[in-house]
Amino acid sequence: MRLLMPLLVPLGCSTELSSEGYGVTAIVERRQYDLVVVSFPIGEPPLPALLKSMRWKQSACRRTPLLVVSSREQRQQADELVNRGVNRVVNRDATDWELDSVLRELLAVEPRVRYTTLVKVELPHGRRTEYTLAQLDNLSTSGMLIRGHDDVEVGAPMPFEMPLSGDPTPIRGVAEVVRPTTREREGLVGFAARFVRIDGDGADRLARFVRQRMADLEGSRV
Repeated sequence: MRLLMPLLVPLGCSTELSSEGYGVTAIVERRQYDLVVVSFPIGEPPLPALLKSMRWKQSACRRTPLLVVSSREQRQQADELVNRGVNRVVNRDATDWELDSVLRELLAVEPRVRYTTLVKVELPHGRRTEYTLAQLDNLSTSGMLIRGHDDVEVGAPMPFEMPLSGDPTPIRGVAEVVRPTTREREGLVGFAARFVRIDGDGADRLARFVRQRMADLEGSRV
């Protein structure tokens, strides 16, 4: 954590540290993360057992990149698991430049921008679904973060209608709930969703909107 935290903060990452032994396997099966980092060697669970849980077909972290930070003495053993569940291995004494390069490669996700508005979403309610208004916290061209509604089922499809500032026509489509948030991780209770389908020219308009928000943010920092 001390090694990676200074590099993760500038990338906009919130972090969660776990040392629960075999309980970690249940965590990666239930909750999706953008990146999992493991120090190697580890005792409980052994890395092959953790890989089995992460890459299980119903695991929430099945496609999450896994970075192993290894001692030089164990590097060859760790390297044997690359492309067998492990994405990358780096030495514990790697330079900041090397670590930053690897983190940026594995976290190759669309840039997120802060944008607060009310989004019309269709969510399960008992045995039926109904439209409700939810507060958007931030978004990218690939998904969005919603405040509240922390009881939404992971994997649930979610038709949505989202207004964009300065655009008279809302973005419409279908998203999928990918994980709940936690106060410790994102600083809010809610859920993250990825866009499965965006209707019409909505994807192009969303991309222009995100680019403009990023440009405005950069301009305000100058």
